Amino acid sequence: LKRFFRNPAQYFLNRCLGIYLSEGPDVLEEQEPLYQLTALEEFKLKDWLTSKKMAGSNLQDYFALVKGGGVLPPATPGVVVYNEISEVVDEFAEELRSYTDSRRLSPLDVDIRVDDFRITGRLENIWESNLMEYRCVEKDRVRHHMDMWIDHVALNCVKKTHYPRTSIFARIGSAWLFHPLEDGRSELQKLLSYYLKGMTEPLKFFLQT
Repeated sequence: LKRFFRNPAQYFLNRCLGIYLSEGPDVLEEQEPLYQLTALEEFKLKDWLTSKKMAGSNLQDYFALVKGGGVLPPATPGVVVYNEISEVVDEFAEELRSYTDSRRLSPLDVDIRVDDFRITGRLENIWESNLMEYRCVEKDRVRHHMDMWIDHVALNCVKKTHYPRTSIFARIGSAWLFHPLEDGRSELQKLLSYYLKGMTEPLKFFLQT
């Protein structure tokens, strides 16, 4: 369901027509930056380190592992880059803890039946106070909020005892609160109606607009 709403038209072409449009080859830079990570590499590293920090780990314990993975620049620049990223992650983790001042709960398995549909999956990053998803970035994307909304709807459909019905999406410096839903199933039915329509024709639904 999340993949569908990220790009309904592309999903229709891929799943219904078997058409995969190539975006073309990546344009290579004339000279690779020796002492910089790509935006994707930096995002993945920050996201991974944030999960470790939220689990109570010391980030310096992972330097050798990250260095061995070939992500960091060689020698001293690699140490500098890792320390800079670690500082950002440490500060972001402190922000996140202010939203999750409670006990962490086990992941929640989702298995919901609505009409002819069956939605399955697993929700993680759940505390007694809320479900929380995050991105260690300063600028998030609309699809992150859409992903969060779908998880929030699923959480409110399951309604498991002792689990929250409030959700939070956080990025560096900001957070958005999703309040409990009176009728999660009706919200899920709305999403599924768009999905069903999008399986018959390209849906005019563009997240970034």
